[in-house]
Amino acid sequence: MFHQGDRILYGRTGVCTVEGVCEKTIGKNETHQYYTLRPLFQSHNVIYAPVDSEKIFMRTLLSEGEVRALIERLPVLKEKAIADLDNTDYSAGAETHEPDELVKIAYKIGYRRKEAHRLRKKISFSDEKWLRMVENVLFGEVAAVLGLEIPEVEKRWFS
Repeated sequence: MFHQGDRILYGRTGVCTVEGVCEKTIGKNETHQYYTLRPLFQSHNVIYAPVDSEKIFMRTLLSEGEVRALIERLPVLKEKAIADLDNTDYSAGAETHEPDELVKIAYKIGYRRKEAHRLRKKISFSDEKWLRMVENVLFGEVAAVLGLEIPEVEKRWFS
């Protein structure tokens, strides 16, 4: 169970701060406990997430050491992503929320975006959607752990 003040990764929303736990009665007069979550990079939103839900992914953030180790693996992960450019089914990798899988998705879409820009075209709507999810989840987590903003992380990632 998470506690007030914890920063967690929540589904495709990304980094959230746990503001507390409350009880809500929803539906058939059943009362359940919910986390009150405030998305770090969308502070105007509030999310009520069931404490006992297994449908939405939730975990504590990576440590600074884990983020730095991930950054050291970037060259290898980039090679793997480029070698697998034809595979555009991102859902399996995204659903795991594994940082390495999210990095590969980011590099694939980044490569496609660079190629599209070179040809004066745009990437597909689907790639845009997946890139936004990666920005929220992966770049948001790295930014939160290292005290950066998401655009700084994206710029460093794709430079």
